[in-house]
Amino acid sequence: MTTKLNANMGFNTSKLNEKSMSVSCSDLFLTGVSNTPVSNYNNIDFNVCIDYLKIRFNGLFDIKGSDNIKWLPLLNALKVKYDEYDEVKTSCYKDSYLYDANVYIMTGGNFTKNGVGEDTTILELKGQACREFEARGGNWIELFDEIIKLNGTCKRIDLPIDDFGNHISINQLQDKIYKNLYCADWKKDPEVIHSDNGGWSMTFGKYSNKTLCIYNKVAERIDRGYAVTKNDWIRWESRFKDEAGETAFSFVYQGLVNNKLDQVVKQLLAGLIDIKKGDKPYKDMHNLSLVDSWDLWKKFVDLDNRIKIRNQYKLEATMIKKVNWISRSATKNRILMELYTQQNFDEIQGHFIYDHISKLGYADICNLNYALDVAGRNRIDLDNARRYLFDNYNKYKNLSLDSMKLLGLISDNGEILEEKK
Repeated sequence: MTTKLNANMGFNTSKLNEKSMSVSCSDLFLTGVSNTPVSNYNNIDFNVCIDYLKIRFNGLFDIKGSDNIKWLPLLNALKVKYDEYDEVKTSCYKDSYLYDANVYIMTGGNFTKNGVGEDTTILELKGQACREFEARGGNWIELFDEIIKLNGTCKRIDLPIDDFGNHISINQLQDKIYKNLYCADWKKDPEVIHSDNGGWSMTFGKYSNKTLCIYNKVAERIDRGYAVTKNDWIRWESRFKDEAGETAFSFVYQGLVNNKLDQVVKQLLAGLIDIKKGDKPYKDMHNLSLVDSWDLWKKFVDLDNRIKIRNQYKLEATMIKKVNWISRSATKNRILMELYTQQNFDEIQGHFIYDHISKLGYADICNLNYALDVAGRNRIDLDNARRYLFDNYNKYKNLSLDSMKLLGLISDNGEILEEKK
């Protein structure tokens, strides 16, 4: 019978406000994303978002012990269930937990202690995890509040602004940079990379605690197997680490609370780099800082022209779609396996599925559910998934002698050659 699936910064808000009073506009480092949806994402020019967040906490993440209540508000803010996680291996850390599809919490280890020898815990949200956080209905202000309550220290935060209107083209930017018509903190020239598919990136300060990476997001998405509905999509991504990350975090928080992230993200760009007017290098480059800014650049970072912030997850979901995942990822290997096993293919494939049911984890199901959301299909949970697979593939639990020979598990005379792992 076949079974069917059912559908330590150590600061508080008072310190933040006091600190912000003494910082000029050119020193601001921040941006973020709101959770405000809009009806049409295809006719926008700009958007900003948080695209990477790494926070260090003092103390061990002890979700299995008596001290787990300390961490529950953080997990609630992340919109994950405290008891639904996969234990994974990561370098340096003694224990690592994977919540949802991409939320990593790493804790303990002899090489991960802070400056006074205390154990530490790391929360890491990469770009996909940030978009999934928004998809789960996560609120950035609530998450930042819990991080502050736990005296978290921001070790890195990435803050992009996406230009969908080709306001400054790649050719225009390259011309300015190659002629050294800009002022910035970095002494070395930027690293420029071109790829065969039209991809392009320019990275300033690659190994410093403040980095600016400008790149063609359309080519990057296509290279990763997505179809993109936008012809123009240039990302200006500011990345802040360590002390710069702490500063960025504090201003991002203020921007979130005051709903002025769109204003400050332009100040961030203006603080990292200033592009100058002119079409050829100046004779006295030492006084370049005194030269007026390029008109297009002044317009690009003009604080009077506010950017309406949108939910980045919903925005990207309207513009990109994974192309032929099954055919790209699985078809060739399936064909080769069919040719090798021939009439034993169904049995061997079914046995592989049955044999790996117990290895199916929460992260696998979360990834699947995000895909089901896009397809407009019902979500499933881990228990139902395992039950479905067990009921439909239990008949393949034991392999025939012929299949075992094909897999090299026994010899032609029936001798066991390899223990099945």
